[in-house]
Amino acid sequence: MATATTPALFVLLLLQFALLVLVKRRYVNQEAYTLVVGPWLVVTSLVWSADGIRDIALYLCFAILLITALITDWQLNLVLALLSIGFIWVLAIGELQEPELG
Repeated sequence: MATATTPALFVLLLLQFALLVLVKRRYVNQEAYTLVVGPWLVVTSLVWSADGIRDIALYLCFAILLITALITDWQLNLVLALLSIGFIWVLAIGELQEPELG
Protein backbone atom coordinates (compact mmCIF):
# COMPACT_ATOMS: atom_id res chain seq x y z
CA MET A 1 0.00 0.00 0.00
CA ALA A 2 1.49 3.32 -1.10
CA THR A 3 1.33 6.25 1.26
CA ALA A 4 2.11 9.90 0.57
CA THR A 5 5.74 9.33 1.47
CA THR A 6 6.37 6.73 -1.23
CA PRO A 7 6.00 9.12 -4.19
CA ALA A 8 7.89 11.79 -2.23
CA LEU A 9 10.84 9.47 -1.73
CA PHE A 10 10.77 8.53 -5.40
CA VAL A 11 10.84 12.20 -6.40
CA LEU A 12 13.78 12.81 -4.07
CA LEU A 13 15.62 9.85 -5.61
CA LEU A 14 15.10 11.24 -9.12
CA LEU A 15 16.20 14.64 -7.87
CA GLN A 16 19.48 13.16 -6.68
CA PHE A 17 20.24 11.89 -10.19
CA ALA A 18 19.40 15.30 -11.65
CA LEU A 19 21.70 16.95 -9.12
CA LEU A 20 24.50 14.58 -10.04
CA VAL A 21 24.15 15.56 -13.70
CA LEU A 22 24.19 19.26 -12.81
CA VAL A 23 27.33 18.88 -10.71
CA LYS A 24 29.12 16.90 -13.43
CA ARG A 25 28.34 19.68 -15.92
CA ARG A 26 29.55 22.31 -13.42
CA TYR A 27 26.23 24.11 -13.06
CA VAL A 28 26.81 24.81 -9.40
CA ASN A 29 24.27 27.63 -8.95
CA GLN A 30 21.50 25.69 -10.66
CA GLU A 31 22.41 22.65 -8.59
CA ALA A 32 22.16 24.68 -5.36
CA TYR A 33 18.76 26.08 -6.35
CA THR A 34 17.50 22.62 -7.29
CA LEU A 35 18.92 21.15 -4.09
CA VAL A 36 16.84 23.62 -2.08
CA VAL A 37 13.64 24.09 -4.10
CA GLY A 38 13.08 20.40 -4.88
CA PRO A 39 13.01 19.17 -1.28
CA TRP A 40 10.99 22.25 -0.25
CA LEU A 41 8.31 21.30 -2.77
CA VAL A 42 8.34 17.69 -1.59
CA VAL A 43 8.07 18.71 2.07
CA THR A 44 5.21 21.12 1.41
CA SER A 45 3.33 18.44 -0.50
CA LEU A 46 3.87 16.00 2.39
CA VAL A 47 2.61 18.55 4.92
CA TRP A 48 -0.40 19.31 2.71
CA SER A 49 -1.38 15.64 2.52
CA ALA A 50 -0.62 14.86 6.19
CA ASP A 51 -1.89 16.50 9.37
CA GLY A 52 -1.45 20.05 8.10
CA ILE A 53 -0.28 22.64 10.59
CA ARG A 54 0.11 20.02 13.32
CA ASP A 55 2.44 17.80 11.28
CA ILE A 56 6.05 17.54 12.41
CA ALA A 57 7.24 17.72 8.79
CA LEU A 58 6.32 21.41 8.81
CA TYR A 59 9.54 22.05 10.75
CA LEU A 60 11.49 20.77 7.75
CA CYS A 61 10.43 23.90 5.84
CA PHE A 62 12.42 25.95 8.34
CA ALA A 63 15.39 23.60 8.18
CA ILE A 64 15.38 24.01 4.40
CA LEU A 65 15.38 27.78 4.89
CA LEU A 66 18.53 27.48 7.00
CA ILE A 67 20.18 25.39 4.30
CA THR A 68 19.09 27.93 1.70
CA ALA A 69 20.78 30.71 3.65
CA LEU A 70 24.01 28.74 3.67
CA ILE A 71 24.31 27.62 0.06
CA THR A 72 22.36 30.13 -2.06
CA ASP A 73 21.79 33.85 -2.30
CA TRP A 74 19.50 35.95 -0.14
CA GLN A 75 16.90 36.39 -2.89
CA LEU A 76 16.01 32.69 -2.99
CA ASN A 77 16.00 32.56 0.80
CA LEU A 78 13.57 35.50 0.91
CA VAL A 79 11.29 33.94 -1.71
CA LEU A 80 11.19 30.57 0.06
CA ALA A 81 10.62 32.26 3.44
CA LEU A 82 7.65 34.21 2.06
CA LEU A 83 6.27 31.11 0.35
CA SER A 84 6.64 29.11 3.57
CA ILE A 85 4.84 31.77 5.60
CA GLY A 86 2.08 31.94 3.01
CA PHE A 87 1.79 28.15 2.97
CA ILE A 88 1.50 28.02 6.76
CA TRP A 89 -1.21 30.69 6.67
CA VAL A 90 -3.14 28.74 4.03
CA LEU A 91 -2.94 25.61 6.20
CA ALA A 92 -4.02 27.47 9.32
CA ILE A 93 -6.95 29.20 7.61
CA GLY A 94 -7.99 25.91 6.02
CA GLU A 95 -8.04 24.18 9.39
CA LEU A 96 -10.10 26.98 10.92
CA GLN A 97 -12.69 26.82 8.15
CA GLU A 98 -12.94 23.02 8.04
CA PRO A 99 -14.71 21.39 10.99
CA GLU A 100 -12.95 18.63 12.85
CA LEU A 101 -13.87 15.12 11.82
CA GLY A 102 -14.29 12.63 14.59
